[in-house]
Formats: sequence, C-alpha cells, structure tokens
Amino acid sequence: SCAGRNELFAGNVAILYNCADICDQNSQCVSFEWWGVDNPHPQYGSNYCQASSTCTYENSEKSTEYDPADLYVKGITLSI
Repeated sequence: SCAGRNELFAGNVAILYNCADICDQNSQCVSFEWWGVDNPHPQYGSNYCQASSTCTYENSEKSTEYDPADLYVKGITLSI
C-alpha cells in the first residue's frame, strides 16, 4: 500500500469493481487500494477504496496486519 497517496478518491463503495471503475474512469489514476470484507480498513471498515495518481508498485510498501490493503496497479499482473 502507499500511505498518504489517495489524491483522487477515498471512500466506501459497494464492491471491488466499483473501486476499479473509479480508477479506470480517471486517466490520471495509476492504482487503487482496496479493503474488502476479509480485510477491513482499521478505521473505515469493509469496502473502503482509495484511488491514486502517484502510488506505483515501486513506491508501495507491504501492508501490515493492522492495515491489510490490497493494491491494484494499472498494467501490472503478479502471480503469487
């Protein structure tokens, strides 16, 4: 995740795909972070979304148990 890089959007949405759409609809968006039902945001709960114009994979940090975000970066597919 990228702390403090939620320049484009921050808020709760219905489902993951709504968060992805917010990012897809903005040409400046390079990534979004997602806290779902299985990994709720410590302050804002489940289905919390943040979209960013500056959070790239290279400047991200591994999420913690306290703040378990999933990071989605445009154009990157990782196999784990």
